[in-house]
Amino acid sequence: MTKYIEGYDFMDLLKDKSLVPVTDLAEVKLADKVAAFMSRLTGKINRSVIVADYDFMDLLQEKGYVPVSEPANDNAPAVNIAS
Repeated sequence: MTKYIEGYDFMDLLKDKSLVPVTDLAEVKLADKVAAFMSRLTGKINRSVIVADYDFMDLLQEKGYVPVSEPANDNAPAVNIAS
């Protein structure tokens, strides 16, 4: 008897020769299920929280301080003008 199969791979060869390994049956404990559920829940909560960029300048603007048009530069050389 000839079988015509469109896709034939290594796993199909193992099935034909009855050499497919038996899968391990793992016993799932209630504590593992609860831990997995809590992990998924905290992941959803962390993704839903929006973290806003809040810095010192935002705090100053809330208190009413408005920055000048040109920011100060501490690294600029000090130039004294003689009067």
